Amino acid sequence: METSCLEKAFNAIEEASVTLESRSIIDRQFPDLTQTFSNHFVYEKTTDTKVKPIALKNSVNMPIIGIEGINQLKPDSPSGIAPKISKAYFAVGKCLYLWDYVNSNNISIYEEEDDIIGIGFAPPKPDVFNSEKICQLLIVSTLSFVKIIAISEDLIDGVRFHKTDMYTSTSGVNMKTILGTNNGRIFMLGNDGNVWELDYRQSEGWFTGKCSKRLHSSGLFSALFLSMNDPVIQLTVDETGRILYQLTAHSHIIVTYLGKSGQGYQPIITYTKSQETARLMCPNLPSLDNFRIASIHPVSPCESRAYQLVAVTSSGHRLYYSYHKQGSNLMAEGIPSDLTLIHVRSPPSMIPGQISKTLYKDGVMTLVYNNEQKQSIFTISPDLGKLTKSTAIGRPELVEFVDETTVPGSIVAIAESHCAEYQLNELSAHYTAPTRQLLVLTTCGLCVLAKQRPIDMLFGLVSGTYEDTAMRINHFREFLTHFGYSNSCAMSLGLVTSYNSNLYKTNSSAPATSQIITTVTALLQELSGIPSDLSLHEQQYTSRHDGLALFLHRTIRSVWDKPFFSEVFIDGKLAYVNATKKTDLLDIQTILRNLIVFMQSYPALFPKANTNAEEKSIKNMYELAVYVTEAIAFFVYLIDTGDIAFITQNLKAEFKEHLKTASLRQLLTTNGRPLVRELTGSLIEYTFKRQNYDTEYVISILQQNCGAFCDASVVLLHRATYDIYSARSAPSSQTKAILNNALNILQRIAGQIPASSLAEISKEFASQNYSVYGINIALTCAKARDPNNATNGLLKAGYTPNEVTVELFKAKQPFYDIVFDLLLDVTRQVPDSTFNDLKKNAYAAAFNSQDIAFHYYIYEKFMNNGIDGELIKTSPAYLEEFLSRQPYSYKRLRLLAKYYKEHEEFEKAANVYIQLAQAQEVTNEERSQYLANASICARSVTAPAKQYEKYHLLQTVNQLDPTQNQ
Repeated sequence: METSCLEKAFNAIEEASVTLESRSIIDRQFPDLTQTFSNHFVYEKTTDTKVKPIALKNSVNMPIIGIEGINQLKPDSPSGIAPKISKAYFAVGKCLYLWDYVNSNNISIYEEEDDIIGIGFAPPKPDVFNSEKICQLLIVSTLSFVKIIAISEDLIDGVRFHKTDMYTSTSGVNMKTILGTNNGRIFMLGNDGNVWELDYRQSEGWFTGKCSKRLHSSGLFSALFLSMNDPVIQLTVDETGRILYQLTAHSHIIVTYLGKSGQGYQPIITYTKSQETARLMCPNLPSLDNFRIASIHPVSPCESRAYQLVAVTSSGHRLYYSYHKQGSNLMAEGIPSDLTLIHVRSPPSMIPGQISKTLYKDGVMTLVYNNEQKQSIFTISPDLGKLTKSTAIGRPELVEFVDETTVPGSIVAIAESHCAEYQLNELSAHYTAPTRQLLVLTTCGLCVLAKQRPIDMLFGLVSGTYEDTAMRINHFREFLTHFGYSNSCAMSLGLVTSYNSNLYKTNSSAPATSQIITTVTALLQELSGIPSDLSLHEQQYTSRHDGLALFLHRTIRSVWDKPFFSEVFIDGKLAYVNATKKTDLLDIQTILRNLIVFMQSYPALFPKANTNAEEKSIKNMYELAVYVTEAIAFFVYLIDTGDIAFITQNLKAEFKEHLKTASLRQLLTTNGRPLVRELTGSLIEYTFKRQNYDTEYVISILQQNCGAFCDASVVLLHRATYDIYSARSAPSSQTKAILNNALNILQRIAGQIPASSLAEISKEFASQNYSVYGINIALTCAKARDPNNATNGLLKAGYTPNEVTVELFKAKQPFYDIVFDLLLDVTRQVPDSTFNDLKKNAYAAAFNSQDIAFHYYIYEKFMNNGIDGELIKTSPAYLEEFLSRQPYSYKRLRLLAKYYKEHEEFEKAANVYIQLAQAQEVTNEERSQYLANASICARSVTAPAKQYEKYHLLQTVNQLDPTQNQ
């Protein structure tokens, strides 16, 4: 870190953390979509491809053999897309086609003995299959059997399919829909209109084979009755695997709770009032008369916590449901208690009447419309610019973009690709994070539609800009005002930190080129002087400042407030392991390093001169970025040891307790630093033991892997501390040599020793009767923070304190306190044979300092703690100057009088006693005593040259108190 003083660096990091927290309110207040619901529906259409929320990314042609097969597909034949294994599939008769759309020429055909009725995928149960080898299960349902096929995937062999001996008879029920939960359960929908479950196990039972099926129903009669009169036509499950939803032919919805572990089956409610309630909520919408629900779609908490299900009608209306009773706690993990229709949203007018396929996921609705001329995909998605602005102006309004995409061939299936965790507020996404992609399987191949985030739109605008710098700001004006200047600065930093990066993953956007970085840098320079539009604070900052704060917060937030450790049991004992993935930490580290290099390369754009509040804050944020980067290196190395559980076992009990909830933010700011020091010390000791206490080698290893967190000074501090405690049990003849060596090490790194660590070390020195060593190192630490004793200027008359000297004094003060505590300890000890020398040496070590600010501070502490008499006995340098400095203090004057009297400077003593007698706060009794002392001191002036002064003093005493004899 640039800041030379450790304490000052920590202060900068604390201030930067507060800045990030205050600016991140724009993300924390990003609305839940429920807050945007109203009876006013607003839709917009975009024309420029660069800023379209949904844009055609690319198309992949299917091999001829696949095209021939898919054109024979019947309307009720199984087909779909399995994004987790990058396969499209469809069944024609007995043949199952599996097309690897990433390697477009690779298509496999598997033939069954009977016609294939249903295809599904599910994750494997870990207690049945080795999850490290088997990644998915393929379930194939034919006219006669339901079979389980295991799927493995690795870098060498790719995706491979393995036959198993797990199958069961269909018993005449065609399982046309197969659905897997994330817990490994497999539900099936039969042509009898009932819900079945496929179960499998490692070995056969007494009455069951390895694979079996069972009917889920409250009874045989109800199963037969419901399936005949209102059969279930769709199954879907939420992302937690805890809630199963069923849609019936009469648009009724059945909610089933699968339990907290996902292994139960508890029907909660059958909701039958969708049509009635929708008409009551929107009486002026004739399109809601006698509608049919085409599909139902679970909602993740990332979209909303107020509703959990969205139904799409055949005409494109959206119905939003909550499974919580009104007023109940809206916890995502709560047990469903009801089902209530809370909102109806009509489709945009530009969408044709009837639709053939629907998909709703994370705020984006996809509708497929086909006629004889063309197949069109309509996508409807929120306008994020309007949503983010609404946080500042009041109640948010949901405005949605409508995009139409025409694709070749007939649309067979649509699905969203598997990517990272979704977030509705895509303004906070880094450019290199995977984008959402809509996969469309047609009779010609696969079309990929990309969900363009605002940062992707900015990339498109930048990549198409070749105008001079002066024109660029106007070129982007509409984009900048729509999403806000601060957000735009944050997104610009997202682009510049993605250059030449190893962050790009599958589904990432196109890499940024040097030309794009140049253009974005010019854009940042144009924006740097524009006032921030966040309006969250009294001090006005620029968009550059608030954009940097937003970008930093968004970069680290996934690990910033998340517990870093988790509890596990190893061999029956409680232990701790990392809860944050190493890959996530490395990605953040790479982004921050790119940011640091960029800020260093453009000092005019990111000044760190401290000439004003904004520059100071930018410097603080730079310090935070550096510090987090170094901290991540430390934690990555901690993970790489493979021994976190062992290393954390050596921590003190109180620190182990804190591990459970310690987030990265807590570990790196004030409250967590003691824990980090303990953790660092434990890691260093672990490394010392493994390297046979070879200090230089340990320093080399830890510096290479952990950076500043375990640099030479940290390692040496640990080694010195270890030696000091070891001296307790060493032979008495070796104790002094060990402590001398430790003291020498500490003096080498004095500028990097935290005061809290030194306080513990000094107590240990004192416990071994080496208080002098603790005093010496404390004063050396203070000196390291202020080599030129600049704080002495604070004591000069007429001196106006500045921020630098005040901060220096604050940095030195904890070390002054350490010295005082040691002096107080030796002062109050019961005298013994070594006490006099111990006290004498301690006082000498302290008061030989040339730091006047230290002397004044210590003298004040002595007076406040009632041991000022020791100062009179010791008579240290600067004491008289301290006691006699203006403005006068009653307490100091009393001690000054004693000081003069003790040193037989009777004339000065008499003058001070007279001054004390004239003080307003003294009682009559005290005044008489002071005047008596003044008279005694005056009479003690015997020098012939001072007789006039003596006479004048006695006369003054007599005037103040005539009872005093001349």
